[in-house]
Amino acid sequence: MQNSADALLLDFLTPEKEARILILEGGSGWLAREAAPKVPGGEVLTLARDVRQVWVAQQALAEIPNAAAGFEVFPTSAGWDVVLLAIPKERRYARTLLLAAWAALKPGGRLLLAGPSQGGAKAVITDAARLFGEAAVLGYRDHQRVAACTRGEALPNPLPVEFQQVGVDPGTRHILAIPRPEGILKLETHPGIFSWEALDEGTALLLEHWQVQPGERIWDVGCGYGVIGLSAALAGAGLVAMSDVNLLAVAYARKNAAHHGFAPVVEVFPAEGLNLTPHAPRPTP
Repeated sequence: MQNSADALLLDFLTPEKEARILILEGGSGWLAREAAPKVPGGEVLTLARDVRQVWVAQQALAEIPNAAAGFEVFPTSAGWDVVLLAIPKERRYARTLLLAAWAALKPGGRLLLAGPSQGGAKAVITDAARLFGEAAVLGYRDHQRVAACTRGEALPNPLPVEFQQVGVDPGTRHILAIPRPEGILKLETHPGIFSWEALDEGTALLLEHWQVQPGERIWDVGCGYGVIGLSAALAGAGLVAMSDVNLLAVAYARKNAAHHGFAPVVEVFPAEGLNLTPHAPRPTP
């Protein structure tokens, strides 16, 4: 399903026929499907946080040979000619995507970004201008705006101050220290994950009143970066399954589980509630 930002990005997309196009926050694949015919000799890769959207996108793109949906949130390869970004609501997460877009583009490559004018797009476009050197607003429609940036040879040094924030600057790590009866549980978090800056009240209340029996089997649904599930593992649970629709949360929950050496008893996978995606293992009952 298209949205206004995707439609605006498509309107201003004029790539070479052999261009490589990367889409960040690509939703359910509509933009990738529509962009693919513009690059018959190139390729289109769409990425999204929500595993439900990724699965829909994979189905939508299954018959299109030069388009695919990936299971990563951030790109793992560079040299892209064009990056398309549907601006997310969270500004600090948007800044991490701007940095990812810069790293993914080849020198001279182009970033197109679009979003609602009253929903944070103007601020993120300002951030993009500070990172890329300039962001030209190309047009407006349906209360949305679209802008373009061109990647230079090197990032600003030092980075603009808003890109130096902990959790935004790739050289920094945002760590939460969660006190538990068994000791301090240190967990790394990231913008774009629910309650990434501080422990939310609901989770804190559950931790205060919940006791894990040794050997219990736990399924932490909507695990985020892993507070509940890893607290259970620390308390002696025999098996901990952890799942979330947010692929960024899944990645950081896995990272935190590995950091604490919980791999033998913890498994982390994407899922919507109790409904597993086709790529997720089913927890042991």
